[in-house]
Amino acid sequence: MIMTLSNVRGVKYSLDGGDNWVFVTDQDKVVLSESSLSVTKGIKLYRPSDGSSTDSDAQIITLSKADAPAALSVINATASSLGIINGVNNNMEYKPVNTDKWIEITGNTLTNLQPGNYLVRVHGRYNILPSEPVGVAVALSNGSAKQAANTTNNSSTAGNVKKEQNTGTTTDTDTEETVPSTTNDETKMDSNSDAIDPYNNSSEPVLVTNSKITGWDAITQSITPGEPLLIELHEDSPVPATLLSAAKSAGSDIVIGMNNHVQWSISAASIEDVSSDIDLTIKDSAVSVPDDLVTAAEEYGTIGREFDITHEGGFGFSAYLTLPVNTTSASDYANLLYYNPDTNALEIMDSCKVDDSGYASFHMQHASSYLVVISSAPITSLKAAEKKDMPSSTTRVKEADTTTNKTALILFVCVVVLITILLINLVLTIIGRKTNRRRKHKK
Repeated sequence: MIMTLSNVRGVKYSLDGGDNWVFVTDQDKVVLSESSLSVTKGIKLYRPSDGSSTDSDAQIITLSKADAPAALSVINATASSLGIINGVNNNMEYKPVNTDKWIEITGNTLTNLQPGNYLVRVHGRYNILPSEPVGVAVALSNGSAKQAANTTNNSSTAGNVKKEQNTGTTTDTDTEETVPSTTNDETKMDSNSDAIDPYNNSSEPVLVTNSKITGWDAITQSITPGEPLLIELHEDSPVPATLLSAAKSAGSDIVIGMNNHVQWSISAASIEDVSSDIDLTIKDSAVSVPDDLVTAAEEYGTIGREFDITHEGGFGFSAYLTLPVNTTSASDYANLLYYNPDTNALEIMDSCKVDDSGYASFHMQHASSYLVVISSAPITSLKAAEKKDMPSSTTRVKEADTTTNKTALILFVCVVVLITILLINLVLTIIGRKTNRRRKHKK
């Protein structure tokens, strides 16, 4: 949301209660961003003296916040269907936690949601600022059981504008490009309906629904049976086996948001091996996929992302990995290609439609090195890959060996021919010498 002050040429305004003033001399409108406005300070305006009159009386435009959404509910995503948030309306907007762009909601449901953490709020209007956001987890579930979403209730009273002659008025403007950027900390809410401190830069994992709970041990102890566990990581940190075990026992799915726009959704029912910590950090540099395989994969489409997962081998659970890929077209497909180091070849693991925000979500069961290939249709099998002449490294090695053998054979034949020529020349030379001697004797 942004606010526009109109008819303000020759007017001074203050956003901090009068400590600092801005004099508008060359325009009729001023656009103010949501982040610059304060409910407690409001907006002060007055028209200063022009030499022939005194300063006008000060006007105060009072501001308030809209009430936060209430009675939201969630239908979790499953292996065959995407998630749904119910209880929304046309006065609300939403966004994934790790993105900046708020999306206008139309209708009473949000559908086709990938597993992950979302924020929902009532958008602002005129002198009413947007509500505090409500954190909602769309988890991965084996079923589609309905659960209550995390909600906050903040009451507010609409402010009034005292209109004075020749002073500013307000209108609202919905321009997505001018929505102010916010960090994850600025948008999360705790269970006591208090906004998280925007300057909280804790390096430890934080529980989204209660920012006062930080660190793996505290988060593990706060698990509520049957409720999803929403966690934000500010720095790379392995997920402890103790947390995985506790979540499995409580039947609580785990949704982890990382600071590089990566989200993991772990199904509690799928957790089996909890013998060791799991590092789910995504590494985008120094990826282990050989360059020749990357080049071969480009025959199917464009490379949307290359990444390694820090953990090695199987996870001991089933999870969905949601991450941004190099496309914003919702008609594109993202295909996950696994690099098998044993065969030195690529294998097709999963395909999905890219969402409107440029994110893809893949079903993951083990860690390795991966390519994401963006194409107009899904790559469905290795057989299809072979038809597109994507040779494996083993095939290329065999071809190289065959070429080497042919070269060696040709060289051997050349040597034999050369030796034969030399022998023939030697024999002819000896015969020629004997013939000359006989001629001399006859003379």
